[in-house]
Amino acid sequence: MDKKEHKSGGAWSSIKSRLQTLDKSGLIDLLHAVYESDSEIQQALAAKFVRSDQGINRIRRRIINLVYPNPLGSLPIRAGEALKVIKKFYKVSDDASATSAMLLDGIEAGTAQAYDLGIEDETYFNALGQMMRMLVMFPPELSRQDRRTIRDRILRIYKTGKDVGWGHAEELGETLKAVRRMCH
Repeated sequence: MDKKEHKSGGAWSSIKSRLQTLDKSGLIDLLHAVYESDSEIQQALAAKFVRSDQGINRIRRRIINLVYPNPLGSLPIRAGEALKVIKKFYKVSDDASATSAMLLDGIEAGTAQAYDLGIEDETYFNALGQMMRMLVMFPPELSRQDRRTIRDRILRIYKTGKDVGWGHAEELGETLKAVRRMCH
C-alpha cells in the first residue's frame, strides 16, 4: 500500500476500482461535479484543457492577496494557504510555467511584505522557503525564456529582500544561485 492509500485508509483503492466501472459519460459527469465544487479546480482544469490566462491571473491575484493582504485591512496573512493553492493548481493543471509565475508572485509578495512590515513569523518564512524550493524543481520542464524570466524576477526579489531576517535573505540568495545554474 502506498503512502496516499495508507493516509486515506485505502479509500483511493476503493474509489479507483469504482471509477474503472464508470463509462465515459459517468466519468465526465463526475469530473463536472468536481469542477463545479471548487473555483481553484475550475481554473486549474481550464489551464490544463483550455488555456485560460484570465483564470490563471485570478489565482495569481489570490496568491498575492493571501501572502500580502491589504495592510490597512483586517485580512489575515496566509502564506501557507497560498502554497496549498499553488500545489493544488500544479497537481491538476501540470502547468509548470503558470505555476512558476504563481510561486514567484508568492515569493515576491512575501518578500515585499517582510521588507515593508518587518514580519517575524517562522511559519510564514517556512511557506516562502517551500515556494522557493518548489520553484527550483521546475527547470527541466520550462522553456529557456521561462527560465530567464524566473532568473530576472528572482534577482529583483533578492535585491528587495537581501536584508530581510529569519534566514529569508540567505534562502533567496541560494534560490538565486540555483536559478542562475538552471539558466546555463
